[in-house]
Amino acid sequence: GASMVSIAIGHQLDVVTRILSDFATINATAATAYPMSILVDEDDKPTGEVVKATTPDHFALAGMLNSGAISSMMWRGGYSATKGRRRFIWEIDGDEGSIKFESDGVYGAFLNLYDPDIYLDGEPIAVEGGRGTIANLTNAWAEFAKGEGGDYATIDDAVKNQILLDAIGRSIEGQKTITL
Repeated sequence: GASMVSIAIGHQLDVVTRILSDFATINATAATAYPMSILVDEDDKPTGEVVKATTPDHFALAGMLNSGAISSMMWRGGYSATKGRRRFIWEIDGDEGSIKFESDGVYGAFLNLYDPDIYLDGEPIAVEGGRGTIANLTNAWAEFAKGEGGDYATIDDAVKNQILLDAIGRSIEGQKTITL
């Protein structure tokens, strides 16, 4: 079924594994920090209706990538989107520096739809070319149109991602590290 793992985390892991490499091992933990949710209308105003949470809203993942790098990630949902509170932070720290992606947007982790702020060694950088959902979709279709020479996600990538998501579920359920 639809859950934070299968949608938000799954889409972000598509990007992580595409850029860094696939996971060799994964260890995952999940918790429900907000057992009740207040529904809001299309203007983000509370409707007064409260529903019980049916899936966890906080996740922590750690694992070894096939590249040899160690990955540590955390996702949290249900907290207020107050001014200045970053909804998405991703930092890649390497031998020669770091790159950081940040966004205040509620859907900021969907890098295929939203453009985060980008920092190279702590300094903001501008990205060349078009930005935003339309530019991202245009670029994706342009790569697909190149055929086998294009750089785009395939059904094989989707299968690998689903295997990873299944391993995350097994890790949470069994409270153990899963080797992929």
